[in-house]
Amino acid sequence: WCMPGLERYASTVVRECVVNRDMRQSSKVQLERTFSDMADELDASYCFAEGHCTNAVASDFTTVTDMENMCDYRFGGRRGWTRNFVNNLKRLMDMPRSLNTWVSAKSGISTQRITRILSKMSCAQGTFHCDIQYCKHTYCRDEYYVQKYGNLLPPIAGHLMQDPDMSKDVAAMESADV
Repeated sequence: WCMPGLERYASTVVRECVVNRDMRQSSKVQLERTFSDMADELDASYCFAEGHCTNAVASDFTTVTDMENMCDYRFGGRRGWTRNFVNNLKRLMDMPRSLNTWVSAKSGISTQRITRILSKMSCAQGTFHCDIQYCKHTYCRDEYYVQKYGNLLPPIAGHLMQDPDMSKDVAAMESADV
């Protein structure tokens, strides 16, 4: 919602989740917006690849402080999710051939290398807990998405995942794009 073109999410995710702290309403309006944007496959694959469906720590009562602690754990401290993610995202966007291979409106996002950056961005925006609950209230319960993207679930529960350094992943993707 901080990036150009995503301002409209401020009226949904930010208002309902962060300001009103109503995770269910936030999930409902986000899902409606996602379907109108035809981005449901992208969101669903993100939910599974990032382990949001198996995150046992986040709940409808998770606070922003709780979210910051989750992000610190996941990304190796505050610096792990407040710095460099924009540069990593830009580097990914500059690799159109690879990006087209890994991201599709019909088949979602096929690599955690992409979804991990989205989680880091979500942490920086203060909406990581909103994403987790959005996933748990929607895609994680829908058999269609469970069947299609369940294979993307990491081998450990979402709240136990740790990814302190993403620069290696971005470098690996850059070399694959050559």
